[in-house]
Amino acid sequence: MTDMHLPRSATMPKQHWSTWVGILGLGSAIILVLLHLLKPDLAPTARFVSEYATGDYSWLGRVLFFVSGAAIFCVGLAYRDRGAGKLVTAGAWLHLFGGAVMFIAGFFAMDPMGTPADQMTMHGQVHSLTGMVGIPVVPIAALVLAIGLWRRGAPNRALLLGGALVAIASLVALQVRIVSIMSASPDAFPMDSDVGTYNRLWFVGLYAWLAAVWFTGRSSGQRS
Repeated sequence: MTDMHLPRSATMPKQHWSTWVGILGLGSAIILVLLHLLKPDLAPTARFVSEYATGDYSWLGRVLFFVSGAAIFCVGLAYRDRGAGKLVTAGAWLHLFGGAVMFIAGFFAMDPMGTPADQMTMHGQVHSLTGMVGIPVVPIAALVLAIGLWRRGAPNRALLLGGALVAIASLVALQVRIVSIMSASPDAFPMDSDVGTYNRLWFVGLYAWLAAVWFTGRSSGQRS
C-alpha cells in the first residue's frame, strides 16, 4: 500500500484520545498560570517550573506534572496502532514513554535550586533524571510523529509539523541556555539566571503541539 492510498483514518488521531489531549493540555496550562499567581515569590524568569512542586501549594505543582504527563500519554494512545508506518508508530510509542516519565516526575520533588550535586537527595536525583529524559524525548517524539504523518499525506500535516517544530525550537533554546549557564557555574545552578524563561518556553512548545493534535482530532470527526 503506498502512502497516497492509505485510508484517511490511518493518519488521523483517535478522536476520543485527542479530545483528552485537549482537555488535559488546557488543564495543564491553567494550572501553570495558577501556580504563577499563587507563588509570586518564585521568579518565573529564574526558577524552574519544577520548583512549584516544593513548599506551599506543592500538591498543585505535582498535579501539573501528572496532568501534563497524561496529556502527552494520550497523544501516544491517539496515534498508536493506526497502521500509518514506522515513524508514526515510533512517535506514538515515544509519546507513551515521555508521558510516563513526566507523570513519574510528579512523585519526586526537585531539590532547592542551587543545591550542589553531592548534596542532592534521592528525590532530587530521580526528578533530575526524569527531566534529563523527558524534556528532550517529548519534542523529539512530536517531530518524529509529525514527519511520519507528513510523509503519509495526513490532513492538517502542516499544522502538526508546525506545532512539532515549535516544540523542538523551545527544546533547543532551553538546552543551549542550560549548557551555557552550567559551563559558567559547573558546581551549582546560579539563582539569578534566566533559565526559568527558557523552561517556560518549553511548556509553550508542548502546548502548541498538544493543541495541534487536539485540533486535528476535532476536525477529523472520527470516533474510535
